[in-house]
Amino acid sequence: RIDHSPLAVLRSPFDTMASERSKTELGQNWKAAMDIGHDLAENKVISRTSSQDAGVDASADVVVATSSLEVGYNDPLVGAVLQHKAPNDVASYLQRKGRAGRPRGMRPWMLVVLSEFGRDRVEFQRYEGLMSPEIKRQGLPLGNQHVQKMQAAMAALDWISKVGKFKDLWGMLKKAEHNQLKYDRMYAPLIRLIEEVLSGGRRLNELTRYLQDALQLSDGAVQNILWSSPRSIMFEFLPSLLRNLRTRWSVNGVEWAGLRPSQPNDESEQHRSNSPAPEYIPQNLFSELNLPELDIRLKRGRDDEEQWETLSFWQGMREFAPGRLSKRYAIKSNKSTDWLVPQTYEPVAGEGRQYVDFQISDAFGDSWQKECEVEYQGKTIKVVKPSKVMTTRADIRRINDKSNAQLQWVLHVINPAVATPDEVPKGPWKQTLHDITFYNHQHMTPLELVRFSTGSQASLRFRNKERAHVDFTWMNGEEQVGVGSRQWVDAMRLRFNLSCDDVMGLLHQAEIQRGMRPVYFQHLVRQSSEFEFDSFNADWAIECFMAQLAETLASGAHTSVESALREMASEKGMKRLADIPASLFQPDTENEAGTDQALQIGLHKLLERPDIQQLLLNCAQALWKPLAEIGGFVEWARQVLADTLAAGVQQTLSTLLPDVDERAVVTDSCWMSDLRTGAEWLEIWLCEMESGGSGILIRLQKKWAEDPVSFLNVLVRNLSASDYEQIDYDLRTVLQMLQTDYALRMAISAVREASNMDARREANKNLHLLLSQRGLRLSHSFTTVLYSRILRAGSGDDTDAQLYQLLSDWSSLETRMGIEFSMNTMAHALAVNALGVKTDASLVFNAQCRNQNLLWPRGYTVRQAELGFYNIFCSRKITTERLLAGALFSEQIEKISLDEADWLGQLHMALCKAGRAELQLTRAQRNQLHQVINTVQIEPVDHLGLLLYPRLGEVRREQDVLILRIELPEAMQ
Repeated sequence: RIDHSPLAVLRSPFDTMASERSKTELGQNWKAAMDIGHDLAENKVISRTSSQDAGVDASADVVVATSSLEVGYNDPLVGAVLQHKAPNDVASYLQRKGRAGRPRGMRPWMLVVLSEFGRDRVEFQRYEGLMSPEIKRQGLPLGNQHVQKMQAAMAALDWISKVGKFKDLWGMLKKAEHNQLKYDRMYAPLIRLIEEVLSGGRRLNELTRYLQDALQLSDGAVQNILWSSPRSIMFEFLPSLLRNLRTRWSVNGVEWAGLRPSQPNDESEQHRSNSPAPEYIPQNLFSELNLPELDIRLKRGRDDEEQWETLSFWQGMREFAPGRLSKRYAIKSNKSTDWLVPQTYEPVAGEGRQYVDFQISDAFGDSWQKECEVEYQGKTIKVVKPSKVMTTRADIRRINDKSNAQLQWVLHVINPAVATPDEVPKGPWKQTLHDITFYNHQHMTPLELVRFSTGSQASLRFRNKERAHVDFTWMNGEEQVGVGSRQWVDAMRLRFNLSCDDVMGLLHQAEIQRGMRPVYFQHLVRQSSEFEFDSFNADWAIECFMAQLAETLASGAHTSVESALREMASEKGMKRLADIPASLFQPDTENEAGTDQALQIGLHKLLERPDIQQLLLNCAQALWKPLAEIGGFVEWARQVLADTLAAGVQQTLSTLLPDVDERAVVTDSCWMSDLRTGAEWLEIWLCEMESGGSGILIRLQKKWAEDPVSFLNVLVRNLSASDYEQIDYDLRTVLQMLQTDYALRMAISAVREASNMDARREANKNLHLLLSQRGLRLSHSFTTVLYSRILRAGSGDDTDAQLYQLLSDWSSLETRMGIEFSMNTMAHALAVNALGVKTDASLVFNAQCRNQNLLWPRGYTVRQAELGFYNIFCSRKITTERLLAGALFSEQIEKISLDEADWLGQLHMALCKAGRAELQLTRAQRNQLHQVINTVQIEPVDHLGLLLYPRLGEVRREQDVLILRIELPEAMQ
């Protein structure tokens, strides 16, 4: 409703203004709830379950829960689960689904509510992933030294408790004892026992045997746990425990200051510690070790009484970036919304940027200490590290909770030359990848780095719809400072020799231009002054413009993007642009007043503005102009390439070490240059989050040392076409086969016409057999998309023909015009092309929806979704394009077809010449795969009298061709 009445108004059965259809479309038809006995006038009991308020209210009608309530909750009365936004983890999502419908007789509901933006939009377009998701194997990190040392620390305390006969050792190590007599009686025997262990001899041998038996480890593994840094038992854990016992947990001369005794009726996070040594033993099963902490001061109650909470350092900095509204601790009331701003700061709405100096004494009191000094933008800047954050209550009567802020982070590496680089072996990466360097504590070569923020950029929204855009800068008096931390971490660096000319050479490839030109157009619009602080309207305007461009090109009246844009620039074209939202977005056909929705009205007004029209036309020149004439394109492409390589390195870690949490490492990219020689190169850094080393990079280094070629093959594979891209090709192949393959067409008809489970099972079996015989790989992802798109309920020969035509028109248009179009814009353009421009907007929208239901995402949307990564220290939007990075590692390698009569002899000649070659199998030859692999590995290569046995380096699919990369290990290393 245009009067902005809440949707809840429609729930009333006495509302005569809204039709039943309108209620249903808006999700407010509660007739079914009333039919089974619910009273809409009755207040429902709503409870919450999270890490801050554990447990479930048994009397609650609705439970709002975080991931804390995924496993172990078994209530037979739960009948529905609502998932808010796209799930971050598929396994957790399935656990959530499993909370409903516990009795076999119940048919549970699973509702997923998605927004129009980001991952939500991609997830909606690929809805088959929510219906039948594919779960990747996840193993427990039993062999991880980091985990083993945490377990060993707990086992050591168990041994001490057993030998010393201490009834509650964990309680002794968490509770202050101020009575001297009690302290001597309780702690003196404990101190003596630890001293005996550290002195070596019998006690140490007893502890060693106990750890070996308790953890079921080899003698070498136990010795590594006892003596090898970081966090060794003998060099760090026990000495730290002994020091705390002797000094009574003194900090700056104050006894027991290192302990925080539990306080009655205090439910804050900081008093829930279950660990006697949080630096070595995590507080909970899956929580991290005690990283540097921030004490958070909150103001509560009418008298602004102080309440303290604790967060890890990086999480606390992010949560309380200046200008960011935090509801983390607004448990009881929305009024307890906190933020961090200068004491005298009063937010004022206005256009443009506002610049505010934020004194660190206001933000952190006197708790900060100097970490170091670093070079930043040609000057020396001091970096400080706080231990407290002095928040205040936000005035939510004025400030909207949609306000947000992000810290501006800087990475400074202090000792990059401390470790020796490793040369890379021969391969497609040799010309680009210069070297790889590992830094670790185990070899006494940790990387010293400083991460600090210079301030934050805040976007404040007021209740009266006004806005303010504020840049906060950290200051100490008149001096600018950075706020962050100095760390010594395990890390890996990859250096790529890449110049601007190298990047420009990659950009000349037609396929890369087709994918990157529309993305750069979007980038230009979002970065313009008109949309700098309004990304939502920018995205809507971009989608409307691209929808009109696709519509204009699909009409067939233009042979180039340039000529289509000239027509769009006319008065008639700009009028059509303003009308696009009416058919691109859902019209309100039930509105008796005949007015459009607020979004459409706002977009219509926006797109009618001459300055916005000219802005879009100017930015659209990036869609057709020669690259050399597009300002800033190469510089932007360099950053895209850096992000893509960083994502590839991150995925390589996940592939080689699947049990590692991606959040335990941070991937950064830095362009470097030498002013003297003019040389340019790109550095990709993979750094552990925890100081001291957590064992992840050590394991990755071992993988590299064992087989560098396999390591780099994984990197190259992660920058190749994803499974979903191959599925797109396979599905189009199936549709093409249906045009001429009678047997396949009959098999699909049998699946559609099956009237019972037995008939359906037999029809599916026959269909899978036919598809396999035609060389298609029946993966879980492929079959899920096949059944949710082509074989969906209500499908038939007519929908097959329609879908085939839609995909053909889509692909043909992109190939002819040299740019890609998203699924939404193409579905709209094909609907307009079929019905005519003058057709009623509601009819066009309905046709567009039918097209969208048939189509699936393709092109850049899929490539970006498959190759994304998260960096907590990156405030800008990360853009990747695997086509760009994949082109770096393409090489001129001899390709041999299995159709050749002497394919084995040609393969051996190619291996003798270059050490590697590719063997290609067509779709019809895939049933010979096992025989071919056996032949290749059994028959030796005679090279200068040496009999060498090839190995299979890689198997990949490129559309219709299956490619085997065959290598001679002796030639590659």
